[in-house]
Amino acid sequence: MLHISDYLFADEENFLMWGNYSDLSTAISEVLHKHPEMTLLITKGSNGSVIATQEQINEINVFPVNIVDSIGAGDAYHATFLYTHITLGWSVKKACIYGSAAAALSCTKAGARDGLPTLDEIDSFVKRA
Repeated sequence: MLHISDYLFADEENFLMWGNYSDLSTAISEVLHKHPEMTLLITKGSNGSVIATQEQINEINVFPVNIVDSIGAGDAYHATFLYTHITLGWSVKKACIYGSAAAALSCTKAGARDGLPTLDEIDSFVKRA
């Protein structure tokens, strides 16, 4: 399936296990060598995320919040990234920053659905941070 994919979303642990890699840098390099048109978005929990393309690799920091429930945080990140990058045409880096903010905001409420912020809420949060 990778040969027909434009984007690969994974958490760091599963990404490393998937290819039996020992470190993230090697894994990213090898996957992008085999699939140079792909965009990799690797989440690392409280350590942020990495967005990687053939042209650039960006580390994205987390937004510190008081966590109530982390269920759905990754979904909020990915949905926000896809919407802002593909639909709105934002840069990969900006879309990831907003994805990270969406994930943080989603952790401040219980439940995946109730915790999902709107784009206006995410925008206000990013501007205050």
